Amino acid sequence: MLRLDRSTCALTRDAAYRFHPADRRWEAVSGTPVGEPVNVADAVRWLQRESGSPLRIPVGVIGPAKPTLSSSSRRRRSAEVSPGWDCRSSAVADKE
Repeated sequence: MLRLDRSTCALTRDAAYRFHPADRRWEAVSGTPVGEPVNVADAVRWLQRESGSPLRIPVGVIGPAKPTLSSSSRRRRSAEVSPGWDCRSSAVADKE
């Protein structure tokens, strides 16, 4: 069971582990669990919005500065299939 103590910013699991958001690891602890029971979605929401250590996945685009003719046509076809997607500002990785 997950428990969240907002006053001490502590997320515990099974009354035996405390999560360290900055390090993304669980640490064994002893004592009486404190905080309110939370489900996984609430725990993740707290981690991302209130813990002070949200997970930010690095995003990078790898490829040539100028798209090839075939990658440009693939993007246009994708835009036709996905209305609302602006193919002019979206990069597609080439395997050519």
